[in-house]
Amino acid sequence: MATFQVSASTDDCIRYYINDIFSATGANFFAGYESSAAQDGGSAARFLSVTIPAGVTILTAKLVLTCRIAGSNTTVNTRIRAEKAADPATFSDSTDFDARTWTTEYINWDGIGDWTQDVEYDSADFTAVLQEVIDQGGWASGNAVVILWDDYEERSTQANSTTRYAHSYNSDAAKAPKLVVTYTLPIEQAVGGGSIAIAGSLSFKFVQAVGSGSIAIAGSIGERTKIGVDVGFISRVGS
Repeated sequence: MATFQVSASTDDCIRYYINDIFSATGANFFAGYESSAAQDGGSAARFLSVTIPAGVTILTAKLVLTCRIAGSNTTVNTRIRAEKAADPATFSDSTDFDARTWTTEYINWDGIGDWTQDVEYDSADFTAVLQEVIDQGGWASGNAVVILWDDYEERSTQANSTTRYAHSYNSDAAKAPKLVVTYTLPIEQAVGGGSIAIAGSLSFKFVQAVGSGSIAIAGSIGERTKIGVDVGFISRVGS
C-alpha cells in the first residue's frame, strides 16, 4: 500500500462555477451544495512524488479525508475523477483550473453518510480513474497526480450545507487529503530476470506458457521454494 498526502498550500483548492469562486488558501476541502451562492462545490488535490511505476495494474485507489466540520445533511452526491496529465502543475487561479482536462473515467461517491469532526473517511474506490492516469504516455514514477472531488453536476440535494467538509492543507497540514493506492507490478518488473523466493508452502499449476524462455524450480515445494524466471518468459499461474 502506498500513501501520498497534499504537502503544499497551493496543492489543494476549491472551485465553484457559480459566482466564479476559486481559492487555494482556504481551510475547507469539500464537495456538495453549500448555499445558493455556492451550489456546485468541488475541490481538487495535487499529490507530489507519486512513486507508482508505469505499466502497473492499480488494484485499489481512494481518498482519505479528515472531517473539518461535522455534517449530516442529506443527500450528498459527488463524483471523483483525475486530471488527464502526466505531471500536472500546482493550482494558481480559476483560469488555470478551468483549462485542465479531466479523465474520461470517473466514479460517483453518492449518499455520503454523516461525518464527525476530525474523523477520517475513505472515499469510494476509483481504481479505473487512476489507471487511466498511469496508462498515459509520459507517465513516470515520481510524477504528480491531481484528483478532483466535486458536485459540478449538482446531484446533491439543493439545500443549505448539504456538503461534507474535510481539512485542507491550510487548515491542518497533518490532516490534509491523502491518496492511498495498492497496485501490482508486471512480471517483468517484479522479477527483472532474477528470482522470486517464496516462504511457506506453494500450490500451483501452469495454465498457459507463451513465448520463449523457461521457468526453473529449484529445491522442493514446501518450506522454501525458489522460482527462477528467464527474461522474456510469459506465463499465467493459478492455484
